[in-house]
Amino acid sequence: MKSEWENSMPSYSFNVTMTVTNSTDREQSVSIPRGTLIEPDLSHLAYQSAILVKDYIFKLSPRETRSVILEAACWNQHLAPPKGIYGTLTPLRGMIDETTDIWGTSSTPSKATVAIKPAQNAHIFSAFANASPPLAYKFLRGVASTAATHGINVTDIMTQLNAITLPYTNSSQISTIADHAALRPYISATRIREFFIRQGNPANDHIEAVIDLITHIYILTSHDLVTNLKESAMKLWDIYRDRKIAVDDERKRELTTIIYQQYNAILEKLPSLDEIYWTS
Repeated sequence: MKSEWENSMPSYSFNVTMTVTNSTDREQSVSIPRGTLIEPDLSHLAYQSAILVKDYIFKLSPRETRSVILEAACWNQHLAPPKGIYGTLTPLRGMIDETTDIWGTSSTPSKATVAIKPAQNAHIFSAFANASPPLAYKFLRGVASTAATHGINVTDIMTQLNAITLPYTNSSQISTIADHAALRPYISATRIREFFIRQGNPANDHIEAVIDLITHIYILTSHDLVTNLKESAMKLWDIYRDRKIAVDDERKRELTTIIYQQYNAILEKLPSLDEIYWTS
């Protein structure tokens, strides 16, 4: 693991680049909780330790090696952030609320606000497009059709959508189209919920899309509402993974029923995201 200090003092925040490897033949879910401490390696013990300011959840394909960037803050107020120093992920966890109060970086934003990174589109559709471009594309075509029935001229929008021949490779392009002023009133968490409900009993791609949607939103914020959704999504992921490896047919049916219940419970909570003010 190598940390790179990107922000200037006195913010005392920086990014940690971590390389993770899945050495198994099965997809793995990795969870690194907020407050996890990262210590410098033995040759740099006098340097700053880092504490993660957010929870992180991501999936690794079989035999995949990936680098991920984690947001961290200084643990020792008397030391500067490290730069180019290797470190070790420890099982220790710090009181992140107290630490972030010291450095002025909120780990518990106002319940009326979801903070986002400048590089991210504040619209929920951006998270949807990143989670599942094919389903987001299908949803956006439906949104354009709905707008057309309300007398909105969507000819140019449909032309742009028709020009996307491989939607799963163009999440940013889809998000740009979704940001069109004519479509904004028709895009919301509530409408995304309705879209998934219309799909009927969820197929694997629907389940994975909902889990990834919540994960992408959670990456942007530690808002209590989204934290609760994330916990529900991870429970769904665990059950979904168990079904994949289940051998007994009766057990598979039992898990399928639980999956549907958990999936629908998450969908029921999605409209609450519309009550949050997204800032840029």
